Parts: sequence; C-alpha cells; structure tokens
Amino acid sequence: MSKKTNPGLKIICLNRKASFNYFFEDLIEAGIVLKGSEIKSIREGKVNIAAKLSSEFQKACVEDKDKAVELNKILQPLHEAMFIESNPSPVKYAASLLKMCNSSVRLPLVEVENTTKVKISEALKVAKIL
Repeated sequence: MSKKTNPGLKIICLNRKASFNYFFEDLIEAGIVLKGSEIKSIREGKVNIAAKLSSEFQKACVEDKDKAVELNKILQPLHEAMFIESNPSPVKYAASLLKMCNSSVRLPLVEVENTTKVKISEALKVAKIL
C-alpha cells in the first residue's frame, strides 16, 4: 500500500494487518476534535499538565541525576496538587487554567474546592507554567 496521506498530518493509528490481508482502492482520512468536558483522558486524570518538564525529567533521570533531583523538586508540588482530591477534577481545573479546556464539570466529576484551586494555581506558578 502506497502512502497517500497528507504530509502535514500525523498518523496515530494504522491497521497493518488489514493492509496485508486486503487491497484498498481508496483511502479516507478521518479525524475527530475533542473539546471541553467530553475529553475522556481529562475525566480519567490522564492529562500531562507539565509535558515539557516531565520530558526533561525523564531525560535527566538517565543522563544527569542532579538535574533530575532539581526537576523533581519543581514537579512534586504540582503532582501533589493534582491528586489532593479523590477525583480528577483538579487535573481538569489545572487544564482550564492553561486554556486547554473550560472549567465546567459534569457528573461524575465534582467541583474542585477553593483551597485546592489555590494550591493548584501556586503549584503551576512554582513550575513556571502559569
């Protein structure tokens, strides 16, 4: 199967077995846009709020232990703030502060307490993300 995809797009899923077993006359590219509270990963608390810092931390763990310790001191307050409540709402609140989504929640999520909001905001400022 020859690649007929747009060079500006990234393929995140490709069924190679189907390509082996079948011949495709036409390829149709499809995508979806995830918005607001419908994003499943936010509801599950699987959002990486500090992607760059986390990546640098993982790299430093292999290459430079002192830098890894320094980055851990920056990331630890953020990690603690994200999981201060028993639901993933703090993660959604942090994402809303970073303009990744809106702050409204719906069941099964509950609104973040004001004290948690302050801790999240402070942790984002310590990490120089906000």
